Amino acid sequence: DKKLNKVYSKLGGTPNTYMASTEAGFYQDMGISSSYNELFLALNCVKKGLQNLDDGEFIRHFECTYLEALELIDMGYIEGCNSIITLEKSKKYMKGKIL
Repeated sequence: DKKLNKVYSKLGGTPNTYMASTEAGFYQDMGISSSYNELFLALNCVKKGLQNLDDGEFIRHFECTYLEALELIDMGYIEGCNSIITLEKSKKYMKGKIL
């Protein structure tokens, strides 16, 4: 799966569960059809290797619960629009799950 390969490449690990949804995407630029960003939420990732990042790319990962991630948005620690949109749009998916 393309999404799982992306997670492995960027984080050096694989998720045990992930949410992919047509609701979890957005157009970066409404005037350009190729600028659609498909988002997904990877859960319970297991570190298995090294990160494979693009030049100038920085991704720092750490463990937290879903609710803690929402708090990090409110505190200003998570600022990236892709991350914020993914966490907000996944609320329906996460409802009733162990958080």
